[in-house]
Amino acid sequence: MAEQLFDSQDCLFNGFTEAQLSAAFDAVSAPTHWKDPIESVIAEHHYPLTAAAVEFYTATKLSFVTLPTGRLAVTAPGYRAGPAGDH
Repeated sequence: MAEQLFDSQDCLFNGFTEAQLSAAFDAVSAPTHWKDPIESVIAEHHYPLTAAAVEFYTATKLSFVTLPTGRLAVTAPGYRAGPAGDH
């Protein structure tokens, strides 16, 4: 049996675990394909985790506009259009 080299709960990116990053990315990634551009609305307090998740999975930066409701409209080019994309 192969020894597990690490526990996914121990892997950190910007202070977040892989499980946290995965859940945040799943919440904002495009329903058509995970490599597509990201357009979503999130609560302001979710921004640090969501921005880290988008950078981790797509190598792109998350941008936002504050809506009158106080929520954030977030966008990112997505993996396909980013520097790591399949060009």
